[in-house]
Amino acid sequence: KVLEQAKKLPFSERLVFTNWKARVSAYEDVSKIAASAYDASNPALKDFGSLAHKVVADSNANAQLKALETLNVFLQRIADEEYVAKYGEAIVSAMAAKCLTGRPPTLQQVTECCIQIVELEGSEAVVTGLLKAFSNKTPKVVVAALDT
Repeated sequence: KVLEQAKKLPFSERLVFTNWKARVSAYEDVSKIAASAYDASNPALKDFGSLAHKVVADSNANAQLKALETLNVFLQRIADEEYVAKYGEAIVSAMAAKCLTGRPPTLQQVTECCIQIVELEGSEAVVTGLLKAFSNKTPKVVVAALDT
């Protein structure tokens, strides 16, 4: 029932819904839309684009991985230099803070997202965001930031 109710909400609410399965469903829908779209004119893509730095910091590991996969598709198909200039540093900072302690598939998605951001002329955002991870108290985060 919760998933059915969540499907009726606008994407801006679905992407930050309290139930992680509803968020995963929203990420999958955005990923499908992004894979077939050519620009960010779709409201779902606009909502995801402006909330990307929040969704990659998802508290649920499965939802976080799906959010990173969706971000990767979004960066490959939809994002441009202007988008990365506006949101790149916030996205990388969120990934550095919340994703670098994750599982290997999560770390792989973080690396791929960082590569996509660099390809969109966002190397400064990636460096700045990852530098923040070097001051983290957890050694695993620092090592993961170095590997990224």
